[in-house]
Amino acid sequence: MKAIYKVAGVMAVLMLLTTVGFFTGMNSTEKTVIAETKKVSSVARQTVQPRRTISNRTHKSAQQPPGYYEMFFERALPTPDVDQDVKVAIVPHHLLVGRYIASAFNGMKSKKIKRVVLMSPDHFARGKTRISTTPHPWETPFGKLLPDTKYIDTLVNSAGLNIDPKPFDGEHGISGLVPFIKKSFPNAKIVPIVVRDDLSEDGEQRLAKILGNADKKTIIIGSFDFSHYIPHNAAEFHDKTSQTTLELLDHETARKLDIDSQPGLAILLRTAKRLNVPHWNQVLHASSASLTENYDTKENTSYFAGYFTSGPIKWHDALTMHFFGDMMFDRGVRKLMEKNGNDYPFQNLERFMVGSDLVIGNLEGAITTNKSIAGNLSPLLFTFDPSVAETMKKFGITDVSLANNHSRNFGQDGFDQTRFYLKKNGIRYFGDQINEQNISYWTEVRGTKIGWVGFSAFGKNQNDVIDEIRKLRNEVDVLVVMPHWGAEYQLVHGSSQARLAHTFIDSGADIVIGAHPHVIQPMEIYKGKPIFYSLGNFVFDQYFSKDVTVGLSIGVEWEHDEMKLRLFVVHNNRGEIDLASPEKRDEVLERLSRTSVVSPEIATQIKNGVIHLKY
Repeated sequence: MKAIYKVAGVMAVLMLLTTVGFFTGMNSTEKTVIAETKKVSSVARQTVQPRRTISNRTHKSAQQPPGYYEMFFERALPTPDVDQDVKVAIVPHHLLVGRYIASAFNGMKSKKIKRVVLMSPDHFARGKTRISTTPHPWETPFGKLLPDTKYIDTLVNSAGLNIDPKPFDGEHGISGLVPFIKKSFPNAKIVPIVVRDDLSEDGEQRLAKILGNADKKTIIIGSFDFSHYIPHNAAEFHDKTSQTTLELLDHETARKLDIDSQPGLAILLRTAKRLNVPHWNQVLHASSASLTENYDTKENTSYFAGYFTSGPIKWHDALTMHFFGDMMFDRGVRKLMEKNGNDYPFQNLERFMVGSDLVIGNLEGAITTNKSIAGNLSPLLFTFDPSVAETMKKFGITDVSLANNHSRNFGQDGFDQTRFYLKKNGIRYFGDQINEQNISYWTEVRGTKIGWVGFSAFGKNQNDVIDEIRKLRNEVDVLVVMPHWGAEYQLVHGSSQARLAHTFIDSGADIVIGAHPHVIQPMEIYKGKPIFYSLGNFVFDQYFSKDVTVGLSIGVEWEHDEMKLRLFVVHNNRGEIDLASPEKRDEVLERLSRTSVVSPEIATQIKNGVIHLKY
């Protein structure tokens, strides 16, 4: 997934410095600084737009009015005591959190540091190669910051870096932080690196191997921002996975995160492991939405800052799962994809669908090489082009349920083709329309085993499915059951659904996620476990009522003896799918809170979009 910033979005976030009064209790000097900022021009314009260097051998830091960076250090917060020199660190580069950046640098100060390796995304993909560096000095408000040309030569010769000054002009991941480096490490030299999104795993390992041999006079800093362009609740969900990744030094999961440089973070985590500094000391976790109290804006970025030091890994069994409703890629959806490209159904949700360990949906149809026949004569026989599996993988879908009334629309051959194309693209599957094949499976995330059971009310062998739940319960840590049941277009679940759901939980299920009605149905908390009777549609060509055009997606944060459920509402505007507006979201969640079988406390949590459960 490309992590290139939307320039307008960056400008909007950074403009908050001068428009929302973030610096509360400003003294006269600070007010003057802000006023000067407005005169010089917006922070965003100066940070994002490329500038000419003084000469072809000098780069400029982000230009700000006099006193700007001094103000950040004056307002810096106390940092945790770290009783050892920091070798690896992460800081954000949005100057909205400049005082926190200064706080993080204050915690890294050491007279021993003579070299700072600063790694940033190549936000605008200007680099000619996947990893670039520059041997030129930087002008900063605190003096000139010189490059460590000898170490740069080492990286060029041994790690495959390319000398390319161009991507550094206007690269705010570097230019915004060099003043902090010069202020905090006045005698150090810099080794700036920008990383493109298409860096291979071999490239990660090659650079991490060299950086992992750095001496005690070197500090390696990752200049990264995390969740982008999603509202606060969704960013908090993504950040749970990010924080777990940092705490467990999990470079593999780094490639799934909502961050502006997945390979850059993977390099940093690999390097920390090689330097034997696996302990994450967190200084900051915040977002522009929380700092400005604008929780519904999509122009939102989240931030982490902290250090890796020696000490134990903060081991825990946290994992995240993101559930979506019914997905159908034939009929009207197929026509839209043929016209606009395969990405069309997901294009507005690119950032929303990444950032969790597992992404799961109900695949309502077969993936085959057959021609579509879902016209007037056979409107309910669905087949999807094999390229759909590639598209689902591209947008982060990891697992699908085939326990529905369309997975065998093209018989056993169609069912076999579906499983072939899913497996070919690394997407796991479970369930069967007739409850015979692949009823269940389990997978593992960082040592935690998750079991999946699919149930189709259109099949037979109900008792076999229940037996499978009981059997799997003893083999996994988390057990999810996904039934396909109920009456279509009914806004309230039936008594037979409730009886089955209770049986599933009595047999060992931790969570039940239902499908088939094509509308959102109530949820229930039964014996402390959540039941969602129907999430409604996700990707479908039904527009005949407002109820079929909205669906729930559920972000599950699971950790040992507790579960947090984040409720999101998606809206399908005649094939263009996006997060629902705040007004529509509130309307849907208010109705869900009234109709669900829950306590008054949980009903209030539903309206707020976050449910807390303890086992």
